[in-house]
Amino acid sequence: MLLKDILAVATGIRSSTLVDIVFLTSEDARDLNSKLEDVKNISAHCLCVVQFADSHTFICNSTLLGQRLDAKESLAFVNVNKAMKIPQLGTFPPDLYSFIFDELDPFLSSTRDSSSILAIPSMPKCMVSISGWLLEYPVIYFQDDVEDDRGNCLGNVDLRVCSVYLGKQNSETSYKLLSFSYPKTLISEIKEAALVNRMQLVYNSRLKGQHIWNESCIIRITDRTLSIVAL
Repeated sequence: MLLKDILAVATGIRSSTLVDIVFLTSEDARDLNSKLEDVKNISAHCLCVVQFADSHTFICNSTLLGQRLDAKESLAFVNVNKAMKIPQLGTFPPDLYSFIFDELDPFLSSTRDSSSILAIPSMPKCMVSISGWLLEYPVIYFQDDVEDDRGNCLGNVDLRVCSVYLGKQNSETSYKLLSFSYPKTLISEIKEAALVNRMQLVYNSRLKGQHIWNESCIIRITDRTLSIVAL
């Protein structure tokens, strides 16, 4: 699965993927970054690694990330701070904004033509929202109380889970490109339809011209309620 994730990033289908099968140290991330330069038949020169402490490793397409910085994305932010009891819509989290434009943007501006690594030595308090943004979720969770960043108020909340699948050419199997959730009561049917339409336009345009997956994605939305939701 990780190979497919990296391939999706390297071929320009997705801007980032999280290495979630194992925790990599900063040194491991540097080794991984050097090996990405040896990958053949993909745009390895567009790949970079963003590493947070010794736990969160993102493999990124620096070209797509740069394009996203220059565009005005339509994003929704949901405050899931545990003390609030129920999730609520919010505004662009200041800590996320600071990471994107004070750390990521300068890094991309200096390394768009070569593979490189952005190493953040300590774990940011806004890691949940940073992950959501890097993984290109249109609905991003955040917690405005940095002292209560381990819990959330999503337990027993009716969620909509949106998953994007790619169909492999000449095969009946599909690959899950990404999956994210949002509280059902916060996103109306009209806004949900617009969200799905935007994602289809984005991913279908990126799928054109490649010969690995079909040139149109499949988006499925299901309902789910859990007693505990891990972020």
